[in-house]
Amino acid sequence: MDGLNLARILKARAIAQGDPEAAEGYALGRRDWHPDDRKMVAAVVKSGVPGHEASTFVDTAASELWLAVRQASVVGRLPLRRVTPLTPQLIAAAGTRAHFVRAGGAIRLSAGQYARDAGLRLKKLGAIAVASTEAIRDATGAGDEALRQDLVAALAEELDRVFMDYTQAADADSPGGIGNGVTPIAFTGSTVLDLDEALREALHAAALASNLQRAVWLMPTHLAASLALARAVDGSPAYPGLGALGGTLAGLPVLTSGSADSLSSDGECVTLLDPTAVAYADEAPEVNVTTDALIEQDDSPTGNSITPTAATQTLVSLFQADAVGFRATMRVNWQLRRPGAVQVITGVPSDLGASS
Repeated sequence: MDGLNLARILKARAIAQGDPEAAEGYALGRRDWHPDDRKMVAAVVKSGVPGHEASTFVDTAASELWLAVRQASVVGRLPLRRVTPLTPQLIAAAGTRAHFVRAGGAIRLSAGQYARDAGLRLKKLGAIAVASTEAIRDATGAGDEALRQDLVAALAEELDRVFMDYTQAADADSPGGIGNGVTPIAFTGSTVLDLDEALREALHAAALASNLQRAVWLMPTHLAASLALARAVDGSPAYPGLGALGGTLAGLPVLTSGSADSLSSDGECVTLLDPTAVAYADEAPEVNVTTDALIEQDDSPTGNSITPTAATQTLVSLFQADAVGFRATMRVNWQLRRPGAVQVITGVPSDLGASS
């Protein structure tokens, strides 16, 4: 398997316009694919033929998509505490402590402080891509990879953008930034030494509420790259373990995301997080292909089926345009379980001067 099977499954179904037997024939006829890939894709797209499991297409495409999104996103790479949706959770305001006890003595009481939460209600994240049938049919292996990457990147980027945006509050439709509600540490300096002080403050605050051995730094890709170029007074790298793809900072791992890049003149955010203090729930993504739909081609669609509202923007018939629509949706949510387990430094510039 070379990782392109999600795109191949979607492509076979699209070209065959939903006919499972035609899709199977297309897959088996692709001599430029590895034999094992031909067989796997053919078996999957044959879903719906009598004697074959109808859910195979959905399950296989969803598992391939979710694996790819996890690998591409910060959210997917973090060891978050996975929970079952809508299952009541205990939120710890103060944890219980253990103490050594003398022989025959009573164990010292150190009562934790807990609150009961109703559980996480999943919220829907979705992406739609439209391509002409000719483009799908004529696409080479590179084109197949582009289709896969487009869907994966769309979901991964929005996951990370929301998760790392401390200014975004949760609402009925979307989770909030994991640092939302935290009093940020405002960076007001201009040198490496000033940043060191802000990092030290974040570490100290996090240590009071969590276990730093589990902590992870989160930051925008371009900020991590810039900090990797920062120099101390003697000309040596100020943060030698750091780079655009992550690394380490103060001995703790760093994860970076291009989705958090804002290139703001006011500076960027650096987040320190204990991921085990975050409850996270999700369901496997759903992937659908259609050539028979009306698509409201606008980035702010108005159509609504709950409170019936007509689309006010241009509707395009995929059938008439001989085009294919690909829809990927997933349901996720997260919640901070322990206050203090997230610290946010704001206003960090990418052009730090050397400490004097």
